[in-house]
Amino acid sequence: MKTLALFLFLVTLTTASQFDRLADQFESGDTVKLYNPAVTTSLSIIPGGGQLFTHHITRGSIFLGMELLMGTQSYMRWNWYHQSFNGLNAATNRYDSLFALNPVTNADSTILITALHEKKRAQFETEKQRIDWINWSGWFAGIYAWNLVDAAGCSNRFNGVENPTPKRAAWLSAIPFTGAGQFYNGQFYKGAMFSTVQLGCMFSAINFQRVMNHAEEIDNELSALPDSAYLRLANYGTRQEWSGKADAARRSRTMFMWYGVIFYLYGLADAAVDAHLHGFERRFQITPAVDPVDGKISVGISGTIGDSKD
Repeated sequence: MKTLALFLFLVTLTTASQFDRLADQFESGDTVKLYNPAVTTSLSIIPGGGQLFTHHITRGSIFLGMELLMGTQSYMRWNWYHQSFNGLNAATNRYDSLFALNPVTNADSTILITALHEKKRAQFETEKQRIDWINWSGWFAGIYAWNLVDAAGCSNRFNGVENPTPKRAAWLSAIPFTGAGQFYNGQFYKGAMFSTVQLGCMFSAINFQRVMNHAEEIDNELSALPDSAYLRLANYGTRQEWSGKADAARRSRTMFMWYGVIFYLYGLADAAVDAHLHGFERRFQITPAVDPVDGKISVGISGTIGDSKD
């Protein structure tokens, strides 16, 4: 389900700029209205403001919605992170109280080891909530920066180079985390999108790696207790809990790594194709149709590609 949701999300992002070509066609004749980029960027201090001001409704709505979603998720993680200290303090106090009774005779007791395990579990959950909060906040910041860059592009003041070549566009796009090939083509929305998604996937992969490392460190620390005290508790499935936590974080890390690689390769192809089609006119048209006899209403979207010089 998460993979499907992310796929649909990325499809929406990559097609938003195509639907917003309609906005440019609503200007008078073949003249595209120019805006002050400082004004459009300033308006996007409220996410999507500059896009809505320049009639790029789809993109403006997407940016506003994404920032509301990311901001809400970040705030929730921040709350959960601070709430987790209650459980951490309780587990720490319980372990310290038991250990203070007699640290020598209780060193390998089941009760004490169980209390130690609960303390480590609470430490892990607190650290995991902190990393989750950082991860969502990073995506929030990245999309906000993307929103500002795109708002500047919506001013229609930046068109890229006059005659871009597919080879150079692909080579520039090969520079990771920059979206340079798309900026070279004058595609501010796409350039900032590829930069944001690639950086975001790397950032998430690093964060999940940290979660995985933390779970493995706790497992190794507990396993190193004298007289194999912790290993005896493993019969109840306790040790398997830490390997499960590490495996879950590893899978998430690998997933984001693959998403980053796929989006990187997609960026290479996209930059080359856009450069190849630079001299062509691409238009979209919404065509409504009404059948008063049968009472049917339909809406179609058609597109044409042709040489703009013809």
